[in-house]
Formats: sequence, C-alpha cells, structure tokens
Amino acid sequence: MDSSRKPVKRNPRKGAFCLSQLLFGWLLPLFYRGSRRGLGKDDLTKCLKADRSEQLGDRLDEQWEREISQARIANRNPKLRNALFRTFYKQCMFDGFLIFLFVLIKTILPVVLAQLLVQFQEPTNSTHIAVPDFNDSVISTLPPMAMPLIMLPQTTRSHLENLVFDETAMINKRRRRRKISDMDGAPAAGNSIDGSKPAPTQEDDPTESTTTILPPDFGELPVGDGLSAVAANQTLIDDLSAFLHHAWNDAFWLSGLLVLLTLFGCFCCHHSDLRERLVGARMRIACCSVIYRKTLRMSKKAAGQTPAGYMINLLSNDVSRLDYGFIYVHYVWVLPFQACFTCYLIWRRVQWAAIVGVVGLLVKTIPVQTGLSRLSSVIRMRVAKKTDQRVGIMNELIQGIQVIKMYAWEKPFQKVVSIARKKEVRQIRWASYIRGIYLSTMVFTERSTLFLAIACCVIEGRAITADIVFPMAQFFNILQLTAAIFYPLAVSLGAEALVSIDRIQEFLALEEHDPHTQSASAGLKRNLNDLHQLDDPTKPALELQNVTASWEETTEKTLKDISVSIGAGKLLAVIGPVGSGKSSLLQLLLGELPIQNGTATLNGDVSYGSQEPWLFTGTVRNNILFGLPYDRKRYQAVVRHCALATDFQQLPDGDKTVVGERGTSLSGGQRARVSLARAVYDNASIYLLDDPLSAVDSHVGKHLFEEVIGPRGYLAQKQRATRVLVTHQVHFLQEADWIVIIEGGKIVTQGTYTELANGKVDFGKLLNCGGKSPSEQGAEEDMFASEIPEDEIPFIDGVTLDGYKLLKGSSVSLRGATPNSCASSVAENLGRQVAEDQAEGSISWRIWATYFLSGGNVLMLLFTLLMLLFSQAIVSGSDYFVTYWTREEEERLINPGAVDTSTVDYLYTYGVIIIGVVLFTIARGYLFFNICMKASRNLHDRMFARILTAPMRFFDTNPSGRILNRFSKDMGAIDELLPKAMIEAIQILLVMTGILTMITIVNPLLLVPLLGAVLLYAVALKLYLRPIQDLKRLEGITRSPVFSHLSATLSGLSTIRSSNAQEKIREEFDDLQNVHSAVWQLTMASNAALGLWLDCISTAFVACVTFSFIVLHQDTYSANVGLAISQALILTGMVQYGIRQTTESIQQMTAVERVVQYTEIPSEQDPPKVPPGDWPWKGQIQFHNMSLSYEPGMPPVLKNLELVIEPTWKVGIVGRTGAGKSSLIGALFRLARIDGRIMIDGIDTGVIALEALRSKISIIPQDPVLFSATIRYNLDPFSLYDDDMLWRAISEVELRSSISGLDYMVTEGGTNFSVGQRQLICLARAILRNNKILVLDEATANVDPQTDALIQKTIREKFKHCTVLTVAHRLHTVMDSDRILVMDAGVAREFDTPHNLLQQEGSILKDMVEATGPSESESLKRIAAESFARTDPNRHLMNDLPNPWRFGKEPTP
Repeated sequence: MDSSRKPVKRNPRKGAFCLSQLLFGWLLPLFYRGSRRGLGKDDLTKCLKADRSEQLGDRLDEQWEREISQARIANRNPKLRNALFRTFYKQCMFDGFLIFLFVLIKTILPVVLAQLLVQFQEPTNSTHIAVPDFNDSVISTLPPMAMPLIMLPQTTRSHLENLVFDETAMINKRRRRRKISDMDGAPAAGNSIDGSKPAPTQEDDPTESTTTILPPDFGELPVGDGLSAVAANQTLIDDLSAFLHHAWNDAFWLSGLLVLLTLFGCFCCHHSDLRERLVGARMRIACCSVIYRKTLRMSKKAAGQTPAGYMINLLSNDVSRLDYGFIYVHYVWVLPFQACFTCYLIWRRVQWAAIVGVVGLLVKTIPVQTGLSRLSSVIRMRVAKKTDQRVGIMNELIQGIQVIKMYAWEKPFQKVVSIARKKEVRQIRWASYIRGIYLSTMVFTERSTLFLAIACCVIEGRAITADIVFPMAQFFNILQLTAAIFYPLAVSLGAEALVSIDRIQEFLALEEHDPHTQSASAGLKRNLNDLHQLDDPTKPALELQNVTASWEETTEKTLKDISVSIGAGKLLAVIGPVGSGKSSLLQLLLGELPIQNGTATLNGDVSYGSQEPWLFTGTVRNNILFGLPYDRKRYQAVVRHCALATDFQQLPDGDKTVVGERGTSLSGGQRARVSLARAVYDNASIYLLDDPLSAVDSHVGKHLFEEVIGPRGYLAQKQRATRVLVTHQVHFLQEADWIVIIEGGKIVTQGTYTELANGKVDFGKLLNCGGKSPSEQGAEEDMFASEIPEDEIPFIDGVTLDGYKLLKGSSVSLRGATPNSCASSVAENLGRQVAEDQAEGSISWRIWATYFLSGGNVLMLLFTLLMLLFSQAIVSGSDYFVTYWTREEEERLINPGAVDTSTVDYLYTYGVIIIGVVLFTIARGYLFFNICMKASRNLHDRMFARILTAPMRFFDTNPSGRILNRFSKDMGAIDELLPKAMIEAIQILLVMTGILTMITIVNPLLLVPLLGAVLLYAVALKLYLRPIQDLKRLEGITRSPVFSHLSATLSGLSTIRSSNAQEKIREEFDDLQNVHSAVWQLTMASNAALGLWLDCISTAFVACVTFSFIVLHQDTYSANVGLAISQALILTGMVQYGIRQTTESIQQMTAVERVVQYTEIPSEQDPPKVPPGDWPWKGQIQFHNMSLSYEPGMPPVLKNLELVIEPTWKVGIVGRTGAGKSSLIGALFRLARIDGRIMIDGIDTGVIALEALRSKISIIPQDPVLFSATIRYNLDPFSLYDDDMLWRAISEVELRSSISGLDYMVTEGGTNFSVGQRQLICLARAILRNNKILVLDEATANVDPQTDALIQKTIREKFKHCTVLTVAHRLHTVMDSDRILVMDAGVAREFDTPHNLLQQEGSILKDMVEATGPSESESLKRIAAESFARTDPNRHLMNDLPNPWRFGKEPTP
C-alpha cells in the first residue's frame, strides 16, 4: 500500500562512542550540514532499534494481552496504563536516579558556594554578620549572595545590587561588629552552614584568619572524646580528614568542586530529560502501533460506530500527549526528599521559620497545583471531545467537498464548523487561563513564601538581617523549582496523558472481528484447501444451512434462514432490490457479519471484490498485486481479461503510474476494473464479487462478464473457481449456474435460469417485485450496515482520511480522460505524487506579524507589552524592597534611632507589594493568552474560509490526510503549545535582561567573559537553529503518511482482510512510523544537545569568573565575588532554558507557517454579478467553442465543444471510460478553468457568481453524499422549506416509511442507508430545489434496476419541464432521451436523437448498442424507436434535423 522510498542512511547516534554520546558530538556533522544547506528528505536516517514500531508494538501488545487476562481473573476492567508501566518501567528507573542526583547537587551547591566565599573574607572585609543564638554561642552565616538560582532569581540580584552601593559603610559596620565579638572573647565565627555549634578555630591573627570547617556530610569533630577516637584510628583516616580539611578551606579546591558540581548537574539534567522524552516517544509509537493493529481486527459493526474525528484525533492529538506526559514524573517522589533536606539546612539557622517557609511553600503549591491539574484534565477531556467533533465535520467536508461545491452549500457548512470551533475554543480558553495561573504561580510562590518566613522571624523577634533573609530566599527558590514548576508539570501533563491513555484504552476495548473464534462458535467453517485440486465434484464449494445473522442483537435480523449450496466451479448470481441483504450475504461469507444460527461452510480460500472500488496511494501494479508476488504471465492475463491493457497505454507510466489518494488519476470505470483485477489476481478458489459491473459502461461490462466472470471467462476456465456474483444486470442471469433472489433478508426463490423462467419469473420485473422493499424494511437493516459497500463503512472504515471515494462524485472521469489529456496530466502531476511543500529557512517576520495581528490590533499588542514590562518591574521591585528592608534592619541593629519606620510597617508594605506581584502576573498571563486565543480562532477561520473557496484541483492534488493534518495537529499546536512556550520564553527573557543589565552596571570587568560566552552562544545557536527548524518541518511531513495509511486501511478493511494482507500492511505502517520516529529522535536529541552545550558554556563562564578572582584579585571584596559567581550560576540554567523555550516557540511557529500557507490558497474565480432571481427561465444550454483544462499549460480534457441543448430536452451523455463525460459536468458547474463560453438562457455562466450559478443547477452525483446530521439538514441546510415540503419530497421518492422523522440522524457517510436509499435522498434534494436544469452523473450506476426505474419515473414526472443531462453507463437509462451526446477523447462525436443515430452506419452509439448482445440491443432499439415516435414533431422547432451541429453556431431561437 505504501510505495514511498524509505531512508537508507545510518542513524548518526548508532555506534557513537561514549564521550560522543555524553557530549552529543555525534550530532555535529548533521548540524554543520543543516546550518550550511538545510536538511531535506535526503537527510532522513534509519530509525534506532530501540524506537522501532514493530518491536515496541509487540511488547505493548503482549503486556496488554497479559493485562486483559489478569483483569478477567480479577473480575475488573483491564487498564492500559498497567500494560504501559510494565512495558517501560525498566527504562525509567535509571532516569529517576539521574533526576535524584540532579536535585541533590542543586540543593548542596549553596553550601559549597558559601564556603568558597568564606575564603575571600579577611578580618577586615569579612562579609558574615555574627548573631548570638539561643546557646549564647556565635554562629556563622551564609554570605548574602551565597546561592545560585536556576530560574526567576531577582531576589538575589536586587539584594546584591544594593550591597555594593555603599561598600565603605558596610565595611565599617563589619569592623565594628568584629570588634564587639572579639571583645566578648567569643571565638571567630566559623563560616559553616552548620551553625548550631561553633567550629573549632585557631586564635585570630591580625593578618590572617584561618577557619576550620568540615563539610556538613562529615558532621563535626567532637571536642573531648573525639580526640581519643581520632588518635585510635589509623593514619589513613588522619590523612583523609586532613585532606578534606585542607580542601574544604582552599579556594582552588572549592572553585573546582563548584564548577564540577555545576557541570555534573547539567549532564544529569539534560540526559535524564532526553531519556524521559524518548521513553515518552516510545510509548506513543507503541500505542500507535497497537491502535493500528486494533483497526485491522475491528469488527465491521465497531468500525461503523467509530466516528472519523475520533480516530484522527486519537492518532494525532491523543498519542502526542504521551510524548510529554511523563517527563517530570520522577519529581513527584523526589519532592518530599528535597523538602526535608532543604528544611533541615534552613532549620539549623532559623528554627521554626524554616518549617513555616517550607510547609507554606508546599501548601501553596501542591494542593493548588493538584486542584488545577484535576480541573485541567477535565477540561482537556472536553477539549478532546470538541476537537473530535470539529475534525469529524472537517473530514466529512473534505471528503464531500465536490458535492458541497456543486450544491453551493459552503455557507451552511461554514456555519456548522464555526459553531463547532466556537465550542472548542471556549474550552481551550479555560485551559489557557488555568495554564496562565500555573505560570504566574512560578513567579510569586517563592516571594510569598519568603514573606511568610520573614513574618515568622519578626514574630519570633529575630533580627531581619541579610544573613537570614537571602540564604532562605535562595533555598526557597530551589525548592520552588521542583514544587511549583516540575511537580505541577508532572501532575498536569501526567493527568492529560492518563486521559489520553483512557481514550486509547476505550478504543482498544471495541469489539473485534476474529475469524477463528467466529468460526468455532458461530458456525462459519473455512476449509482452506483448493477445491479444484481435490477433484471432488460432489462436495459443494459453499454451503449455507438455515443461517440467520445480524449486525446487532435485535429481533429484526439482517439475514433470516438462508440456505444455499453451490458446487465447485459454478457461478452463483445473487439478485434483489435495494437493501435486501445481498452485500450482507457476502459479508457473512467473509466472516464480517456474525452468524447467530445455522452453519456456513466454505471449502476453499476466498477473494473479494468490493462494490465500490478501493484503491490506495501507490502504483496501479501495486494496487493489483496487493502484496502478492509478481507473476508476469498471470498478471498479464489478468490485465488483458480485465480490459486494462489499453488504459495502461494511455497512462504516462503505464502500470507504474501512481494512483493518488482515493484513486485520483483514474476514472470511475478504470478504478472499478483495477479493483476487479486485484480480486482476480489473488489466486483463490471462491470469488465473492459485489456488483463489480455497475460502475463500467455496458460494453465493458459485457467484456468483463464474458472474459472474467462468466462460464467462458478466465476464472471458470483457468481456475475452475466458484464465483458468487451480486448483480443488478438481469441480462447476465441466463449465464449463471444458480440464481438466488433475496428480499428483506430472506431467500424468496432460487434455482437455475430455466427453472425460474419456466416458473414464470419475469426477470425484467423481478427486481421491481420488492417495490416497497426499502420502505418495508425501514432503515433497520441498513442501520446495521447490512448493505454497506466496502468503501462506505463510516469514517473509520469508510469516509476515511484517504481511501474514500465520496469526493469523486461527479469527478469520476475528471481524471484519466484520454491518452494525452487528463490521465496523463494528472498522473504526471498528481499521479507522480505531489510532495508536501516544505518551507525553507527560518520563520519569516511576516509569519510572526500575521500571528500577533490576528490576535489583536497594534494598540492591544502595545498595551500587553507594557503590561509585561510593568509586571516585571513590580516583581523586581519586590526583590529590591527586601534588600532595602534588610539594610534598614541592619542599620537599626547598629543605631536603633536611625530608622523611623517600624519592622511591622515594613512587613505590611512587603505584603502589599506581594499582592501586587500576584495580581499583575496573573493579569499579564490573562492578557497574553487572550491574544493567543484570538489569533488561533482567526487563523482557523481564515484557513477554513480559503479551503471552502479553493478550486477542486487543490483537493485532487492534496491528500485529505495532509489537509486534515493542518486542522488537527497544527491547529492543536497553535491552540495550546505555542502560547505556553511563548509566555515562558518572554518571562525568562525579561528576567535575564534584568540580570545582565545589572551585571554590566555593577561590574564592567565581567563584560569580557560575558561577551565570550555570548559569542559561543551565538555559534551554538547558528549551528542549531536552521537544522532544528528543518527537522521540525520534516517531522510534520513524515507524520502525514501515517494518518493517510490508517485511513486508507479503514476504507478497505474487508478487502484487506479477505486478502489476508493484514500482516503486510501492518509492516508498512510500522515502516512509516519508523521514518517519523527517526526524525523525532533527532529533534529531541538536538534540543537536549543545545541545552547541554549552552549550559557547558555557562559553566565555563562560571569557571572563568571564579578562578579569575583567585588568580587575579586576591584582595577583592567577597560581596563582588559572590555577586559575580551567583549571577553566573543563575545564567547557567536560565540561558539554556530561555533559549530552548524561544526555539520551542520558533518550532511551534512552523504550525502557524503551515496554516498561513493554507490561508493563501488561491480561490476559485468568483465574479460578483448575480443573475435575476428567477433565472434560468427556460433551461437552454449553449456551449460555444468550449474547452476545459485542469491547469494552465496542461492539454485540454474537453476540446472545442460547440452544441446547443434546448429547454426541456432530456439529453443522455455516453462514451467510453475517460471520454470526458464527467468533465463536461465539471465545466457546467465551473469546477475547473474553461476557455470559450457556456450560456444558460442567454447569460454567460463565466460572468455570474459561483453560488448563484451552482444553486440554480441540481445534481444527483454518482456517489450519493450524506452528512452526519439530521435528514432535515441533509435535504435543506439553508432552512428554506417547511416540513410539509420536505415530507412531500421524501414521499415522492418513496422513502417515507424508511425515515422515522426529519430529525432522524444520518450516521457518518450515510451508512445507515443503503446506496440506493442515499441516491433517493439526493433525488429528494433535487425535487426540493426545483431548478430548470438537472444533471445526473451516473446516478444510477450503483443502484438496482428497481431504484433506477423509480428515479427515471420521478424524473419524467417531476422534471417534465426541465432540461435534464444524464451521464450514463447503462444504455437503458438514456435510450428514451430526446438527444444523445456521444463523447470520445474529450470531443463530441455525435449529437442527435437515439433513433437517428441507430440508423446511421458507423455510428459509435450503434456499435455500443450492438455490443450488448442480440436480445439486449433489440430491446434498446425498440425503446429508441418508441421514444422517437412519441416526440412532438414541432417540439422546439428542432424535429429530426439531420445535422443539429449547425445550430450551435446560429443565433439562439
């Protein structure tokens, strides 16, 4: 089914050595190549073994089966999450360990930094402030700037900024303090974080202060007993402790440790993140694989009840939640450990304030975030349902676009879609606001916690000094990274992923088609031996005994008490009226329709030809072989017998021509014959053929019957195969060995032709005997899909993304018209497959501008920008205020009278500022998300409006999967992922701007390493940006075929199963997934590589700064050192996260780019003029030198037509397959570009509005299109008619008893009606419109003669005063016409009364009639003669003129 070329390049990750994997060196060649010339499809690589779809699918399948059996034993419902956990838990354990290490390192870093800063302190410039604790011992403090932050670090920044404003005053204060503590005889403060006891110190020396501190991990040396313990130990321990003591007090060692810990943290962080993302991707791949396998096993009933949107959404949006669902899941169990450890470290300093702070922070984050994520998952479920509905409607619309255009129904559909979209956006808006609150909490959680802790200190009477406030702030900052960012992300993304897993689980629980269990329990037995090799003529090939079967457990059965037996090599013909159960009988033999009573035995293997041809994207040859090996001799014989040899000569690449989706590039008849050839090529002993002759011309039908199906045909002579033929063509019955007549699900009579004829059965009337059959049966039987032709099971198996033929409607012959006309042109353009456009280079500014201007006008955007800046100023102001307050409090300690404002007043002021922070951060989130939602809504509406007005050519050259991808996946990204990435990037950018500005102002020397870092950042980004955008685009392009493959499968489910091709096409699906997985893995690895490289550059910057102070500035104030190092450390995490969010925004912008592409599709030329309301008055049609071509520069499909069709004429249009019959109708509706003119009642149709033109011509298309809405909407979407008129129209087409009410819902694709009933509903539409011109495009090709007769009778009565154009395969249909137009190779060859044409020697029509056989041709000639005799001689002054062509060139009468 899939013939695309697969990548052959080796994946660069495979075989990369350890260091290359650790540093992502293996990506450098790819980045270098991508940054130089971009990446294209040629750069795609093979997939890694661990990501292969087949293996992952097998593993998950195995665990799911195990889960089902365990659930059955435990009497509970099976849970997919259990199966997923068991499949992937081993891979996650090591990732958990890495994340634990990362958090541990982050929590220890401040301790190391504090100790490092101690080394820069001398007695004269010590930065610590000694404060007596409850035990009257002097404790050490952390220097104010001792803490690196990862995100949102203004607290530190603002404080440090102020530290340097008045350094002299600060130094003097410290000197005074130092004296006080020395006078008290207390030992000098040991600068350990462990401040509960004084550390052992040496006596102060005026020039040097040596402080002995052991790292916290090693505890403290006891003073008394410890000495004897140490003495008792061996020298090894002494050496070790001496070394540790030395290292812990040496600036070089501490700097090295600081840099190494930072670097190690970076590696842990990025590798764990990438590994988690890849596990998520593997979950998605496994789920997709399992979903696909399920579709292959799904029962026909379940398939019929699964809507289109649901399936598409499941494979696009739902499984993509797994990509991100469990990245942060490990933080859930790491959080309690981190909270306790942080609390312990702070407790050693401020006791109860630590508990208040940590518990306060956790209380503010965890319950709130859990509540919000619960809410968010509820909304997510609602959004998913609303998206399902919208995508479902879009899918139907794209499938039926041609019919919608011909009915001029764009407006009501636009309304339906906009209502669905409005409902969806309403839910998405709530989800966005919740996300806005999440992001705001990240900003204010830490600040409000600090406020609580300070308040507690004030109540306890502690001095509010820098040594208390800032270390605490920094610890809270690191804890809030986990508690307010990672934990909520884990919960919310996890909750969304679980919702998606539940939806997938729901799908996996649907009923399955299992031939094995069915045969065992329900009576279908298959003996898969080749009967013709057994030479046992007595044994029947097929035997049914008292079989009753039904799609549903209802009293009304689909088939009742069926008994029939047919010997090997015989031809069984099954006939009966519409909806009688003929197709259901074949479904029963295929094992699709469950048997409830009786037994069915099939002795031999089965091949099946569906009623509506099912073709997939691939070459014609692949469509015929369908996975079987190529046997040249057999293949050529099949091609010859199926009359395809001439067609292959016409196609540009012969049988190597690629048929587009839904078989575009072939005409209707060609598709039918390719479908039959596939069934015949499959070497079986029983052939089930569901009306394969309905879609072909009568002479082709005769050829196919004689050469393939009949007793002298290929199947009977070569293979002695048994044929079961469902047919409406009565004239073939005399060739049948056995005839079965079905009506209402029962066999009315059966026997040989002679027996039935002797029994006075009139075959002409036979199919009319059930005149009321559809009515009597109601929609009951059809409701359960009994008469569902293969291509028409509802979306999931019919209206699919790709495989459905609906679209073809009247365009059946639009393609493949003539040797050099359309068939070649389409196959060259479309047939050689139109590749999806891949935009190149970076996202242009125009796309950004389009996006934001879609969201609001310039004033609104400016206001939002000011709001973002102002809210950032308030946030930074809150940090500045803390710094100012602590300075004032320190002043108060030294000089109590110097400060007028009380501590409590400061506390209140700080509280008010914090409230301001909360309000403004929430407000900016609201404003920003509002703009994004508006942009999203407007872009969707614009794209949809353009799709509706796009020319038909656009739909013929773009697979529906591709168009739907824009409406599902890309719109999903614009709705949800893009706004989130952008606001995070903006928040971080604002914070970083503040930090860098301050660094530059405070310490200009830092500009040198900073510039170096910036240069390296630029190099890394230059390497990264272009390749990552190309990878993102390739990811979108490689995803589309996965959808297309699924939908093609759904539409051909029965054909696939009857050919036993499930395994092969499952492998093809896995291959397509592997192509996508390789791109995805490279994209994820590229993101991780960039993050790691940027963090390494930042760490190098930290190392430069740290060591530069040791080497060059030994006398520098530690405040400067602390400022420099802590700021550099802040940048470590933040730069890479900010840049990643920015590139994530740019990557998500590719979705906007793809949508904007579709907002710029050229529209159909639609002149503004509107004709008078009562036009057309008579219904005269004139073609003046009219030619039609599908694209400029392509050869015309219709050439220089010149004819006049007078009012009220009934004109039949006939011609061989691909002669241009349907193209003529396309021209009438202006579906393609025409040269020359078409006049209707003297008005040129080229100068009037399309809607006005199309609404004035009624059409009954070949494939009747119904939409999943009420009967009322299907008949009258504009609500123009009252109920009485609707019921009258329904009654006139004899459907009154089949339809319970006007609000009766039509299922997707109209599958609760048979093809005939659907055609009658289309006729009712035409009756309602009551236009002067009616077109029938092979409207009766797929219906039985009874429905055909009803349609013809209704047309004769109801459209007596109308001009009727009928494109027909059955000559019976048009033999009583006023004129017949014979088309050939796009040229009108003959145009006259049927009777006159039959009198002319060498007439094409005469040859066609003769080809039907002696009895049939006599009947046709009789009809023509009778019709001619009835004609009014003065009718339109045009009676029997020998050469009517000249009237095309004369003035209109």
